[in-house]
Amino acid sequence: MLKSIDYLGWVDLCYPTLPTFLRFCWVALSLNPTYKFTSFLCVLCASVVRSKKYMHELGITQNIIAIVTENAKGKKVQRVLLEIGKLSAIMPESIKFCFDICAQDTILEGAILEILEIPGMAKCRQCGTTFGIDKPFGICECGSIKLDIITGEELKIKEIEVEELCV
Repeated sequence: MLKSIDYLGWVDLCYPTLPTFLRFCWVALSLNPTYKFTSFLCVLCASVVRSKKYMHELGITQNIIAIVTENAKGKKVQRVLLEIGKLSAIMPESIKFCFDICAQDTILEGAILEILEIPGMAKCRQCGTTFGIDKPFGICECGSIKLDIITGEELKIKEIEVEELCV
């Protein structure tokens, strides 16, 4: 069995974007899967690690927080509106789950995250028909599989609401 420090180094190499507290929870759970965490943050982190919902959504959420932080120019963020396409392979529930953890100790802490899901739309190259799709592939009524996806692959930070201080 690997010692915890060796295991933590392995986790750092494989998942360098994981926040420190998630890496420690990962190590603790890997060395002892039945370990009982006592603090709320550790329980929350352990549930992220156990659910494996953080794989790419955690990195995406960290990037969202970095972009919003940069654009907020030091002002406290009250609300963030994201557009996520249903064909984007990004789970909105996982982004919401990771958002509160990643926003801790930043200007986004306590901010409301709203997610607008954009339905998938495609246009047939053969007949020109536009129709809804729920997967990144499909078939037109004319039988063609040659489609151009019009909407549904988005991941946009649509709005950022910041706190304005009146002097």
